[in-house]
Amino acid sequence: MTDDLTRVHEEQLMAAFAVVLTHQAGFGIELFADLWIDRVEDGRFRVARYNGAAQMTSEELFDDVRSAVGYYLDLRDELKLGADYESVLKT
Repeated sequence: MTDDLTRVHEEQLMAAFAVVLTHQAGFGIELFADLWIDRVEDGRFRVARYNGAAQMTSEELFDDVRSAVGYYLDLRDELKLGADYESVLKT
């Protein structure tokens, strides 16, 4: 994948997350019940990690959805969480 195409995909992913997270319904996004991002009651955005016992082990709060999503996606890459990291066949 070219750098330009990769950048476009990243921008689309950022926009998709922002749409979901700012929806009035209060949707959140989780990955393998380990890494979560959602909007809390005061309007800020939370990125949280959970352990196998469903206990929160860390939490970061953000005022801006783009900052929260960027942090979430960087953390996902750092932790190598996701089917794309676990799959032998990468597209």
